[in-house]
Amino acid sequence: MASGPEYTYTELPTIAQLQKMQQLPGNLNWEHIEANHLATTPEERNNYQEVLLLPRLQRKLREINLDDSGNLWLDERRITQAINQLQRLGTGKLMEKNEFATNLLLSGVKVDGITNQQITINLIDFDHPERNDYLAISQFRVDKPGATSPKDSSRPDIVLFVNGIPVVVIECKAPGANMLKSGIQDLLKYSNQRNSPIPEGCEPLFYYNQLTISCTSGRAVVGTVGSQAKHYLEWKDTTPFNPNRIADILGIENPTLHPEELILENNNSLIGDKSTDLIDSSKLNRREQLIAGMLHPANLLNIIRHYTLFTTKQNRRVKIVPRYQQYRAVESAIKRLQNGQTKAEHGTDDQRGGIIWHYQGSGKSLDMVFILRKLRTIPKLQAFKVVVITDRTDLQKQLSETATLSGQSLQIAQNIKDLAKKLRDTGPGIIFGMIQKFRKIVDSEEWTDLEELNPNLNDSPDILLLIDEAHRSHSNTLHLYLSAALPNCAKIGFTGTPIISSKKKQTKEIFAHAENPYIDIYSIRDSQKDGVTVPIFYEGLETMGAVRGANTLDQLFEILFAGYSPEQLAQIKSKYAKKSDVLRAKELIKAKARHMLRHYVTRIMPGLFKAQLAASDRQACVMYQEYLTAAKTELIQELEAKAPILQELEKNYELATAPAEYQDLLQAYPYLETIKRLEFAAIISADSKKDPKSWKTWTDESNHNTYTNRFWKTLDDDGLAFLIVQNKLLVGFDAPLEQVLYVDRSLKEHDLLQAIARTNRTATGKDYGLIVDYYGIDIAAAMQVYDAEDVEGAWFDVREELPKLQAAHRRVMDFWQQREFSIYDDLETCVNALNHDESSRAEFYQLLRQFLQEMDAFLPRPQALPYLKDAKQLGQLKKIVDDIFRDERPEDPKPKVQALIDEHIQSQGIDLKVAPVNILDFNFEQRVQQRHSTQTKAAEMEHAIRYHIRTHLDDDPVYYRKLSEKLEQILQNHQSNWDLIAAEFLNLAQKVRSEQTDSEENQINVKIRPFYNALIDVLESPTPEQQNQIQIFSSEIVDFINSQTNIINFWNDLVVRKELRKQIWVKLEDSMFFPDSKLDALADQITQLAERHG
Repeated sequence: MASGPEYTYTELPTIAQLQKMQQLPGNLNWEHIEANHLATTPEERNNYQEVLLLPRLQRKLREINLDDSGNLWLDERRITQAINQLQRLGTGKLMEKNEFATNLLLSGVKVDGITNQQITINLIDFDHPERNDYLAISQFRVDKPGATSPKDSSRPDIVLFVNGIPVVVIECKAPGANMLKSGIQDLLKYSNQRNSPIPEGCEPLFYYNQLTISCTSGRAVVGTVGSQAKHYLEWKDTTPFNPNRIADILGIENPTLHPEELILENNNSLIGDKSTDLIDSSKLNRREQLIAGMLHPANLLNIIRHYTLFTTKQNRRVKIVPRYQQYRAVESAIKRLQNGQTKAEHGTDDQRGGIIWHYQGSGKSLDMVFILRKLRTIPKLQAFKVVVITDRTDLQKQLSETATLSGQSLQIAQNIKDLAKKLRDTGPGIIFGMIQKFRKIVDSEEWTDLEELNPNLNDSPDILLLIDEAHRSHSNTLHLYLSAALPNCAKIGFTGTPIISSKKKQTKEIFAHAENPYIDIYSIRDSQKDGVTVPIFYEGLETMGAVRGANTLDQLFEILFAGYSPEQLAQIKSKYAKKSDVLRAKELIKAKARHMLRHYVTRIMPGLFKAQLAASDRQACVMYQEYLTAAKTELIQELEAKAPILQELEKNYELATAPAEYQDLLQAYPYLETIKRLEFAAIISADSKKDPKSWKTWTDESNHNTYTNRFWKTLDDDGLAFLIVQNKLLVGFDAPLEQVLYVDRSLKEHDLLQAIARTNRTATGKDYGLIVDYYGIDIAAAMQVYDAEDVEGAWFDVREELPKLQAAHRRVMDFWQQREFSIYDDLETCVNALNHDESSRAEFYQLLRQFLQEMDAFLPRPQALPYLKDAKQLGQLKKIVDDIFRDERPEDPKPKVQALIDEHIQSQGIDLKVAPVNILDFNFEQRVQQRHSTQTKAAEMEHAIRYHIRTHLDDDPVYYRKLSEKLEQILQNHQSNWDLIAAEFLNLAQKVRSEQTDSEENQINVKIRPFYNALIDVLESPTPEQQNQIQIFSSEIVDFINSQTNIINFWNDLVVRKELRKQIWVKLEDSMFFPDSKLDALADQITQLAERHG
């Protein structure tokens, strides 16, 4: 039986909730058994390498595949046929095998029928969930191929099986900082997805896997095969079950969280709830919500069948499982389609549709795919014709794959007449139309222009119209045409932006749901809170020091051409009579391009992110490309010319005190080589009659694809930093590495919201997107066309974010003041306060990270300067804490902030290139003595020794186990007597150092010592003579191992590895030194040491 905090607080409650699901509708339940009750016997499986529970699978195949009369008919031969197909998944990699296996789970396998014709049988009965077998196994052991001992195995905390097939792996962790990430790392290890040169886990367990879950007592995140930490997300919904009912079943009255749950993950590459509000109004915590929402047997089968798909992204196959809002929205939409009234039933309007508003970047385009998947498995809805109108080209392939799964083909409407022809056809089908192909009808202003297209093409009620970006199409002529052509259809509109206030009534009428036009809402704030998108900051002209805003054309001239004489200014004004001309003016674009580049280099480029620029027209796009390139050349020349001055300033000044005219250059200078690699590309539509030949590079569609593919790559891998557009890529373009959008054109309403959302995608190290406005958009006024609650969180004015910086600063400073420490008195005193208190260290890291993230958003603006001194001192404190305690390293501050901290630390005489002290270093004692207090010296030595043990444990397990025991004994014997503890630790470190080298005092060669320690440890109180004999035997067995393993790739050959272990066992037995009962374990240990040191 397992024990410990992870079992008590997490694993046991998880198992209990799984078993209580029988009380929910459906009467479905998970049977649970402990792994130690699951012997390797024919009753369950034959050996620890088998991941399929074959007896259960065989039994369920018979029971769920009945003949037309409801009788059993599958015999052993056919069952063997089926299982052979499930086990033979080809020779591909894990993802390929998982996709193949998933398709078998969904579509079934073919066996010989009664008349010898091939028929398909099901591995899972999706239509009748109650017929399947649901089993949860704790500590399910799976051995690696060629394993020689239990150590060569993986033991996930909980594995869920459906009909003996492992479909879910759950890793449970104790409450605490970084525990979710730790669980994810275990899952990646078990499935060999950590890019280790040596296989770490047991991939076969994940061939059939659909969900991987990491959880603590109050939190949980879910991913699937191929998911890295940044892809794991929380599940905050219990659809279709009432969360209050679940709370009642679990007996939750006054929910509490373990205190450790309030410490968030230190590494923000893990996507998840950014708040500590981990209990919802129903009293359920995040783990309980996920179990109820995803792991109820009926929900799990629903997710596998309708919400799991594979697609290709950037030439890599990826697996997708739904986010909770997608699942909730699609389930609600399907419910309306099943239960809502048709137009004939209602008498006026169809009541089966509505609007799904899911914010940009939250995955709303997949909602269409999921709806289509589910439609085709519900008898009442199978006959529907589905018409999809969208502007997303990537959706076509996903829908085509979905159509194939349902035995249909996707019909592509090439133009409006082709669409009319396809709509007229009776019966089911899937019709796909790109809105761009219907431009004639979209642009038409008069309904009378469309009379020749013969409206009322199909009056069947069994038609579903899915309209993407409904805010753009629901009121235009195309929508009117479709409504007339399909008068009785159900309509579902999708939008990534809210509906304009004045059009809400019209929307309600068009989508015709009497009570609520919205099927589901996933707002801007929801997506930010979940970490699915990042917040967007808006920086208007008036906030920028080099260029200030203008409300009139005259002001714009005077600001942007400051320094010109009145006569010159008058000439310019007369040349450019209107603002549109000014926006294209050569001098103006030059000035803006120069400013944009320097803004990008100092504020965006240090994080290796990229930029998009929205210009007023195609000509302006080409001009910006030219002048950004020129601005880059100018900046490089200036940096190289002033290099001696900049180098001298770096030595003698911190950035904040350097001369103002050099501050931008000082920030740019360290990135000179990166600046040299920067490229800028314009992406514009073509007009063959008017375009100059020089524009061909920027209008060619194949070049557009090349540029967008390059833009997705990191700046380290590809120097394409700017995409310059007029309209293209401002809608539907997902580029996580884009952090800033420079706006130099008019944008309003939905176009504005769509455009600024290009910067909201998540990426590692990206905490916010940024809109820099060179046009003069009154964004507050632009947003007034929406209801305030609908656009809450759409953007944040940088100037109004200052209170957040102030609050974050106050919280991290209060952390130390509450402990009665000052970060300016003695940093070592602060460090000592964190010794043996991992929770407080995690809290400090969390508060500091939040403060430095706010600093990153403001630097190098002057508002951040009052907090710079504390940021630097806290950064230095973090450096010492990192060096001494060596916890799992939190994410470093963003490059802008880190550069200032590093500058400060170096000014204190600290070499940043020097690694934390190593007990094997010859100057270990000298390094430790640099600390001021004895307690800090003791702490540094203690954690240096612990780190040495942790990183070398597998090299010599016996030696390092005993060393760990000695360390703990010193702490226990001397309590808080730091002088004695420091002296003992120093002696211990010196002893370890001497034992790691060959010398006269160390009679046993260091290469032989791990084997000697393993062998001598088996004997109780060995005599000197026995010690000498074991030393000789250790040398002999190492020589034997070396003679056998001196072959390239020896350890990759499982057969010869197994043979070596057998020969070692024989030599151990022949020596007659060791008890027979110890031989198996000892042979395993020696083999593992041989591989470790081979």
